[in-house]
Amino acid sequence: MTRLETFLPLNPPTEQDLRANLYLQFVKELSTEWEMSEGYFRDKEEDRFRQFCHQEMKLLRNWTAHGQIIKVVEKQAAFFFMIAMRAWFDLEPIIVMDYEQELSVVFHQFDFFTDEVKTKLSRSYMDLYKTCKKEHIFCNGIFFSDLFRQLGLSADKVVCEKQSERLFYLNFWHALNPAYINSITPEQSSVVNIQVGFNDDYRGIETKGHIANFLARLIWKESFT
Repeated sequence: MTRLETFLPLNPPTEQDLRANLYLQFVKELSTEWEMSEGYFRDKEEDRFRQFCHQEMKLLRNWTAHGQIIKVVEKQAAFFFMIAMRAWFDLEPIIVMDYEQELSVVFHQFDFFTDEVKTKLSRSYMDLYKTCKKEHIFCNGIFFSDLFRQLGLSADKVVCEKQSERLFYLNFWHALNPAYINSITPEQSSVVNIQVGFNDDYRGIETKGHIANFLARLIWKESFT
């Protein structure tokens, strides 16, 4: 934590580019501990948010280490810090901490309807899938994080830079509502159509006072508009 303080001076630079570079150095340092992270979704609902936090920090570590993020704004720095603390410490998910409330002031909170989420998930999943296909990237897994990870491994840095801010926010929604294969329909002897659905059994997103609901309201606009 002492090293992190180096990147959070009492009088940060006023120039936007210098401030963005400072926040980038901050999140790079913040994510250095995540050399290893679980890459699967557990069955127990209560584990899903914590697993997302570790997965997000692992992805952040990879993307910052390989220069696929070139600037970080205040909202991103605040979001990643909250996620890192939830990964590091066993904090009660139904309690929003004081520091999280303080960091939330850099966001514009939005109330959302859970019925909207599935449509947003489907569209954002297809957007990323199309990006990967355009870049000739093929992924073995069906999770959003599988596509996200493979994009980082295979795509041009410019493509990653353009996508990075939104993808890290979207990964929150897709990690808590992971994809599953709904049906497989044979079309030809060498072709099948696979229909992907999205789980909607994680109640934290719609539970007032839960950290997942708190974060969801903070990042709705950044994720889907």
